[in-house]
Amino acid sequence: MREAVLPRAALEWFSSSAQGAALKYAFPGGREGRVRMVLTAQGDGLMRLCIEDDGVGLPDAGREGSLGLRLVDMLARQIRGRASVENRSSGKGTVVTVTFPDPNRSPG
Repeated sequence: MREAVLPRAALEWFSSSAQGAALKYAFPGGREGRVRMVLTAQGDGLMRLCIEDDGVGLPDAGREGSLGLRLVDMLARQIRGRASVENRSSGKGTVVTVTFPDPNRSPG
């Protein structure tokens, strides 16, 4: 098995900052909840890192000009990926997804 070659710092930042934001903002007033992080290999040669919570969700006003969201986008591009941040369809919680090329597969 080959070791994945990927900007490790970028993935560490994604996971730690998304988890930290969920713990800090998603559960105000000591509210309990869950934070889930999953890294999967997609069949199309991509990897997907998904971090989601079942907290209060991200307000629309919190999206405009957010430094954290701009950093997520910038680091996703650094690993030739793309990022999305959305409220869950259930209305409870936020989902941060970063999709990037699988470093264990040859390009083309």
